[in-house]
Amino acid sequence: MSKLNTHRQQVLNKESESSDARKPEKKKPSRKAPPPPTVSTLSPTESTTHDIVSRDEVAGDDNEVAGDDNEIAGDDNEVAGDDNEVAGDDNEVAGDDIDDDDKKETDFEDKVSSPVQLALPTSFESSVGIRLVNAVRTQTGVSFTQSLATAVATLQFVREEVPALETVMDAIIISLHSSEAIDTELKVAESDDLQRLRFLFERITECRDDRQERSWAVRDDQGYIMEYLEELLKLLNDADPDVCKAAVQENNYENILVLVDYYQMEMRWPIRFLLLQTFGLLFTLDPPVIGVCMNTVLPNVLGKDIQDSRLSKALKNILYVSQTCTMLFSTGELVPLSVYDQWSADFIFELLDLIEEQLEWDPDEQVQDLLVNVLLSFNQHFPGNICAH
Repeated sequence: MSKLNTHRQQVLNKESESSDARKPEKKKPSRKAPPPPTVSTLSPTESTTHDIVSRDEVAGDDNEVAGDDNEIAGDDNEVAGDDNEVAGDDNEVAGDDIDDDDKKETDFEDKVSSPVQLALPTSFESSVGIRLVNAVRTQTGVSFTQSLATAVATLQFVREEVPALETVMDAIIISLHSSEAIDTELKVAESDDLQRLRFLFERITECRDDRQERSWAVRDDQGYIMEYLEELLKLLNDADPDVCKAAVQENNYENILVLVDYYQMEMRWPIRFLLLQTFGLLFTLDPPVIGVCMNTVLPNVLGKDIQDSRLSKALKNILYVSQTCTMLFSTGELVPLSVYDQWSADFIFELLDLIEEQLEWDPDEQVQDLLVNVLLSFNQHFPGNICAH
């Protein structure tokens, strides 16, 4: 059995070898130059047949090469197609972005062009107007009157330019005008100027107390004392008059009494000039201040200053003092008897002599004009002519 299998295997191997031998061997096309022509020994018929076969083989080789080129071109077309697909995707994305931008612009234009319906309040607290003015004053530093005008102008401008806010602006303007008649305590509570006025009066009180403790002046303190007084003058000019009155009237006009005491003790005229300006401004701002000062030592101190200025020929001093005396006596209020200790008949005649003199240190005769005003204001306290007394 084994021998039979071996024999069968040998037969199969031989058949396989013979079939392999019969298979034609494929030749790869070659693009090498053809061999030089040789003289053919074939017959005309055989030669024609041989030429046809040769042309067929060459054409076959060319077709194979063209097929390879077509395959390469096909690959290139596939790559180009992929690129076109990518470019198409990019164009689609760009188109989507453009569509989004156009949509946003359209939505924005629709929002701008369409009227906005807002639930806006039409009434406000009575203090909103004064708080608006105080905010303008704090940010700009201008006076209360200018801040009020600025607030009104701004509200009216917004009212005209933005019709949707017309009712709101009208309500605030009404609140602004009504704030002029609201409770003074509320106005004072909303003002930052009151706190600053209190601070300045406290500093001046400290200067007065410090001056009482020593009988000489310290030159180094003149600068900041004058800064306090200058700021006080500015605030009294710029702040809300009701706020200034509230600061002045605190503790039964205690701050006025501090100023009078300090003027009496302070001998440096740069500081005294500022104090005299402060008195004059307070007399106009709050007329009851005149009555308070009349019952202090201020009238007699001022009369003494006129005498001293005449002796020292200090023109500026006598001008400032005379103006303050005129304002002090101009109300015609009854004066306390202590005033006549300085403003006696002898002192009045001294003033008359000063009016009639030709003062070399007053070429413009300013002193004469101001002293006439002093006598006329002082004369209002008497029922008849001053000369009769």
